[in-house]
Amino acid sequence: MVLKYDENNYAILLGNIKQAYQNGAFKNNYIEYITFPYYKNLQSFTTINFTFPFTVLVGKNGSGKSSTLHALYGCPRGYSTGNFWFSTHLDPILETGNSPNCYFYQYQEDRDKKVVLKTRVTRKGSDTHREDPDYWEPSRPLKKYGLDPNKRDRPLQKKVIYMDFRSELSAFDQYFYFGALDKYISSKTKQDYIRIQSKKLKSAIELDKIYSLKGAKQNELVSELNENELKIISYILGKDYTSGKIIKHKFFSTWGTSVILEHHSFKYSEAHAGSGEIAIVKLIHKLLNAEENSLILLDEPEVSLHPGAQKRLKIFLMELLLKKKHQIIISTHSPNFVEGLPKEAIKLFTSGLDSTKVKVVEDCYSNEAFYTLGQTTSDKDKVNIIVEDDLARNIVTAVLSTLGDEKASLFNINFYPGGAQTIKKSLVKHYSNDEVSNAFILFDGDQTPKINILDIEQLPKINYNTDFLGDHIKKITGISNIEFDIDGNNISGVRIDQLLQAQEKYIKFYASNIYYLPCQTPEEIIWNDDVINDLLQFNKEIIYNISSANNFKEKMKIASDAIFKNMVDSVNSLSSLLLTRWIQINSKEKEQISKNLINMLEKKERLVLTALS
Repeated sequence: MVLKYDENNYAILLGNIKQAYQNGAFKNNYIEYITFPYYKNLQSFTTINFTFPFTVLVGKNGSGKSSTLHALYGCPRGYSTGNFWFSTHLDPILETGNSPNCYFYQYQEDRDKKVVLKTRVTRKGSDTHREDPDYWEPSRPLKKYGLDPNKRDRPLQKKVIYMDFRSELSAFDQYFYFGALDKYISSKTKQDYIRIQSKKLKSAIELDKIYSLKGAKQNELVSELNENELKIISYILGKDYTSGKIIKHKFFSTWGTSVILEHHSFKYSEAHAGSGEIAIVKLIHKLLNAEENSLILLDEPEVSLHPGAQKRLKIFLMELLLKKKHQIIISTHSPNFVEGLPKEAIKLFTSGLDSTKVKVVEDCYSNEAFYTLGQTTSDKDKVNIIVEDDLARNIVTAVLSTLGDEKASLFNINFYPGGAQTIKKSLVKHYSNDEVSNAFILFDGDQTPKINILDIEQLPKINYNTDFLGDHIKKITGISNIEFDIDGNNISGVRIDQLLQAQEKYIKFYASNIYYLPCQTPEEIIWNDDVINDLLQFNKEIIYNISSANNFKEKMKIASDAIFKNMVDSVNSLSSLLLTRWIQINSKEKEQISKNLINMLEKKERLVLTALS
């Protein structure tokens, strides 16, 4: 496999995977979704959709990421979740007869959608199989789960590769740190035992020989890492490996894996290699020898890898799945595996309203996941929104709070002194000229243009001139004297090409990065006649004065002076009270602001990916 992609053309790789997925390259024997009616600490009927073939499960320790991988491991025929999750006297699996732990998933085989339900049951022993209290078996589809009881499908046929990187130890580390000197061993220390057994290991490697002890095989034949494997390992780890061997054996008491690597004429075993090196060698060897269309499950692959290696491993995995049509699902705490992924690839495991249960958030933005991982988002990575005044900022901040802390952390909201006119003359010009992708303006509704904004790309050539564009800018902004920073003076004249470019950028920014509040002013958004009348104790004179006011700013002033008896900051006090009431009630205005915020976030993510390419 020749690597074609790196960080420089990562966006192209991403686009190619999306295109291949949309064209149906992955659809056969691909897990489309998995639903958990009852499973561990997940909320009942949690569903995870796999609409991108590279999926990351993100969340804090104990949130259920590994358990989800174990369920996915048990989906294909011949694999069982019970290999990882089983009951003991200390940790019994508690469930009722009506609600056993179970999950079901959908896949496609020859254009036919199939759904398989797997349930944990106690299997009694027989002549052909042992008793198993943690047996997961395909079950008859149940109507109470929304399944068709008359259609029973067989499980998915697919090879699975599962690696938990927290437990990926070499044979040496496995014995040295966790093994014990058996009483029948003559060696006084572990070091002595390893020295003796290493001679046998060396002989097995050099002679490519299988040893036996009392009729029991002690090792597998050695595997030589080929040139392709070495190149990929070198790329990920940032070293130049010239040779490598890998062997499974039990010379150190239990079965494990040893690796011999050569790097710039220096040959060393896993005893002197980093744990990250060993894990990557084992992973690459497995993956490059895996069947096409495999299900690859990786639990915390970032363990013992530096950030650069994590990023390169992610790129390799994505390129591999594109070529071999694998489905890859990983659990991770690392922002390096999350960064730059489309939102459909990120599944966030977080506490639900019931803090004892875990909620899975689908279509999660990378920075939203970073927040959960404890990573702060810098201002340059946030959606920066400028509004006209402090009340508009408070309204937007309140709406953000309803979207959750994770999403709220992705925004900065500021108001710009000077109002709409100053913003149009200064900020819009600055942002459009610098092509700032994460800056947005949210004007009051009274600033909405009375005409549609031009689509520059569709503009007839005859109209592409400074007079036409200048007139259009005047119409959409209501300002006739916006001055652009271009070369030239009154004597020599201005650079027409620069002016034309500046006008074009201004109009494009206005069309893409400017939004409007749903009402004419922020005061109108939060105004509530019932609340005001109640606070005024139905004072008819004041209510009449309010109804006669020219606009909602005047209404707010009259009402606040009457309610707070002309106290300093009375308008802000009333605004705060009305805002508190407003945010608790569903309204079309709140819904519209929320939609605009999500739209800004999505647009910013798209612009970032475009910039990467």
